Amino acid sequence: SLGLIIIQYGAQDYLIKGSITVDSLERAIRYALERHGIKSRLHQSEQFLRSTLDALSAHIAILEPSGVITAVNRAWIEFSIKNQGDILKDGPGSNYLSVCDVSAEYGDELAATISQGIRSVISGTLPFYQIEYPCHSPCENRWFHLRVTPFPEKEDRQVVVVHEEITSRKIAEKKFEKSQSIFKDVFE
Repeated sequence: SLGLIIIQYGAQDYLIKGSITVDSLERAIRYALERHGIKSRLHQSEQFLRSTLDALSAHIAILEPSGVITAVNRAWIEFSIKNQGDILKDGPGSNYLSVCDVSAEYGDELAATISQGIRSVISGTLPFYQIEYPCHSPCENRWFHLRVTPFPEKEDRQVVVVHEEITSRKIAEKKFEKSQSIFKDVFE
């Protein structure tokens, strides 16, 4: 048991004084270099994934099955800051589902709907969930498309929550509807 703990802390790299052979020295150096290479590749892979998430314009959060946010991308943080949010309350460590539930308790039906949709994906009842919703601020009208998809693992289903701004599309749709109405009035 103690030996396993010592090995977990890298004891395989240590050589016993007086028992060093060419083979044991070579093996210790080779293992140390291999571990260093693996750690370096892992770090590069993590950086690549982080950079990829941060390059996306959508606001992305990863939730544990309990609803706790484990990671967000740069767009999520920037949106929070721009809208006087508190990244400590709506970023990693906070509970996305709890925020929805509290809003629902105050009568926000959309928050209740979204919370139920996310829970349905987490439980496996739905393969994904999506909804378009308004998110107006005092300065501007905005709309978003929310999509929730699960990680492929079946146990402890984490989900990815993506909010993509669709304001320009919504404005174009409203203009089209208005022009259709005018056209109908003129030619009917």
